[in-house]
Amino acid sequence: MVVIPPEREPRPDDDPRAQRIERIVARVVRERSSGVAVDEAALLTEHADLMPELGRRLRLLRALDDALLDPAPTDSAEGLDPESAAASFDADARFIESQLPRYEILEMIEHGGQGIVYKAWDKSIRRHVAIKVLLHGPFASREQRQRLQREARLIARIQHPHIVTSYESGDIGGRQYFAMEYVEGLPIDDHAMLNDLAPREIVQLFIQVCRAVNTAHQAGVIHRDLKPSNILVNLAGEPKILDFGLAKDLGVEELGAATQTCSEIGHVVGTLPYLSPEQAEDSTAIDVRSDIYTLGVLLFRLLTHEFPYAVDGPQDDVRRNIRFREARRLSAAGVSGAGRRERFDRDLEAIVAQALAKEKERRYQSVDGLAADLERYLAGEVISARGHQTGYVLRKTLARHRMAVGVGTAFLLVIVVSLVVTTALWRRAEYLVETYQAGLEMGSYFKLATVERDDGRIEQAIAMFEKVIEIGERGGSQDPVVLRSIFDAHERLADLYLRRDEVAKAQPHVEAALQLANRSDWPGADPMQLMRIRYRAKQAEAMNWLKLEDYPAAVAAHQDVIAMVAALREQDPGDAYLLDSLVIAYQGLGGAQRRLGNLDAALGAYERGRELAAELVDQNPESLDYIVTLAISELQIGVWHLSLRTEEGDQAATPWLQRCASTLDSLPAARAAQSDVLRCRDALAKNHSLIERRKAARRAEEVEEVPVQSADNSASGTAPH
Repeated sequence: MVVIPPEREPRPDDDPRAQRIERIVARVVRERSSGVAVDEAALLTEHADLMPELGRRLRLLRALDDALLDPAPTDSAEGLDPESAAASFDADARFIESQLPRYEILEMIEHGGQGIVYKAWDKSIRRHVAIKVLLHGPFASREQRQRLQREARLIARIQHPHIVTSYESGDIGGRQYFAMEYVEGLPIDDHAMLNDLAPREIVQLFIQVCRAVNTAHQAGVIHRDLKPSNILVNLAGEPKILDFGLAKDLGVEELGAATQTCSEIGHVVGTLPYLSPEQAEDSTAIDVRSDIYTLGVLLFRLLTHEFPYAVDGPQDDVRRNIRFREARRLSAAGVSGAGRRERFDRDLEAIVAQALAKEKERRYQSVDGLAADLERYLAGEVISARGHQTGYVLRKTLARHRMAVGVGTAFLLVIVVSLVVTTALWRRAEYLVETYQAGLEMGSYFKLATVERDDGRIEQAIAMFEKVIEIGERGGSQDPVVLRSIFDAHERLADLYLRRDEVAKAQPHVEAALQLANRSDWPGADPMQLMRIRYRAKQAEAMNWLKLEDYPAAVAAHQDVIAMVAALREQDPGDAYLLDSLVIAYQGLGGAQRRLGNLDAALGAYERGRELAAELVDQNPESLDYIVTLAISELQIGVWHLSLRTEEGDQAATPWLQRCASTLDSLPAARAAQSDVLRCRDALAKNHSLIERRKAARRAEEVEEVPVQSADNSASGTAPH
């Protein structure tokens, strides 16, 4: 057994609670070392007043014991006697405190082959924090350092109340570290067991987890290791997701297999019992639906205390079960306790079954879809997982309108009316089913189209966005989700065509987006939502006017966008997407004004755009697209000076072009190889060449008028030309 480095020697002001916890943990260590089985559930129940601290300490014991089951254990504490372990802990704590004097190290929370997590006290802000520090010596490879830095960046990128908050990161004596929110709580399964949560209470808690995971997915992060120990429930009963050490960043190139597998089994990234089939087969072939499967396993376990299939035995057998054995139904799980099976109705079973589908295409296509179905289950509404069953839909609908049906059966005269009502309800139910199915199908195509677009497969992306519109318009639905998806598809298509200078193809999508945005009866949308929709449509219109070279119309449209976004930012000043839209609008406005000969107005717009772009990068340093936006703003100001066609203008342009080049140099290789960056560099090279040719012409006292390489449309993703 691995010996846990104990907390520091008890201080005079230590309370009896901490001493009791230490005595219990020491007893558990002794009993396990002697081969005596310890009933943790009974222990936690007996000492419920010591939760959650006791649960966390026992969880640490389990984690260290489990590490020894790995065929290649990496725990550096193995084999240490208690005195050596304590001395090692104290020495490390003193080192960290000497490098980070604002923190006082209190205790070790977790110890693994990659790093150590300490509980610390931030003396300046007076709050507890968790500090994750990379192991020293030969344990800290270059890949491990990169992985810890990457985890810190990913956590900082995602802002959600149910995801742990990152405070700071850096390097101390060659060891990477980052400080984050300290969560005082229990793993979600221990919390559910200790509080004896009913299925509906578990679902309510689980929905919060789903919303947090969905936010991570929207930020381009797939967790890949969702398990109870990585989802803590704090003292307020709120879940917190942590440990993004294995997360996949969809926005940048992966660091490579060696850096992705800090807890791999064979070639598998993640924790084996919670893996999706595609992770069990090939850890690179995953997307957001892999996390959805893992969430299905987690929900099954929270509800039944079991896994949906056998996860004991040789690893190859477990991986085969994950890949090929269908998950059991909830009601078939052999949970102890009378009447447990009756607590799971068919709706909840269907939701879990869809999340656990072996084929990705049969699962929910987004975590948001899973959460929405769970909310519909709690509300007693039709769930999409069973929406294709007409009889089920009718029963649900009638159940929600039982009063009308009861009155109809009480009076013979009302029978006819009841039949009419039933028919109407049936039609309404069918309409709802069609709407749900359309929404799911549209969502799947939309996500796939976005992936194709981001991977540079534009023709495939266009075809899928068009499929979204076709599905949405097929049934004539007025559902706000369907209408919003149709609008988003038109807007994306307009953007894609305008990037390729295919104005004629973009025009109908611009008009369709404007028509949808300007509806006066947009269902279910509040005024701020409507303004968001309308400014995006107006933004597409402004880009279109630029392409059509109708510069007065472009100026007016961009000014409208600026006014609308400014109003939205008053309500939500921290929204990076709005700030990015404002930068793009100023870039486009500057281009239109310059083409009209309004040079002062153009420079003012360009400079305001560059100022906001710098603010955007400062607030979101990990967003590579925002760095490109800043580079384009710098290029535009340089081009403005070049357009003066004077020696002074060329001299003023040079530092701006150099700034642009320096900004682009900060991009990683994968992003720097994308088309917008390459064409921006091409524009830089041509404009530098232009400056040199003008210098030569002036020296020879010859005036050679050469067209300036433009950057006006780069802000919308098009190349400078």
